[in-house]
Amino acid sequence: MTGFFIAYPSVERAAADELYAALRRDDARVFLDHECLRPGDLWPPLLSAALRDARVVVVLVSAASNQAYYQREEVITALALRRSDPDRRRVVPVYLDDDADPPYGLRQIHQLSVTTGGGIDGVARALLR
Repeated sequence: MTGFFIAYPSVERAAADELYAALRRDDARVFLDHECLRPGDLWPPLLSAALRDARVVVVLVSAASNQAYYQREEVITALALRRSDPDRRRVVPVYLDDDADPPYGLRQIHQLSVTTGGGIDGVARALLR
């Protein structure tokens, strides 16, 4: 299984890149679409496989999340996978904006916050624990 899958709204690509780099510094296995897909890859089946393979789906939540169609699809899939195997799979919302309205299903899950959790590096440390 891959360690982490990062789901993010496209406007938050810089934050996703920063988290990817922070997790990779500790040699974690991380899937981030634009880092892991190669030119010519068919992304729908590869994204689906990466989601199924991840132990932890990290959902970057911002004001843009509820308008991010593909991120919402990834959240739905991640939650379904977690329900099917709760001992081996986790979904972790990471709030970029503390007042953002999360995609459906994430409100009840314990979250991390970039603003109160030591920035992206602090969030990465918490995820790696």
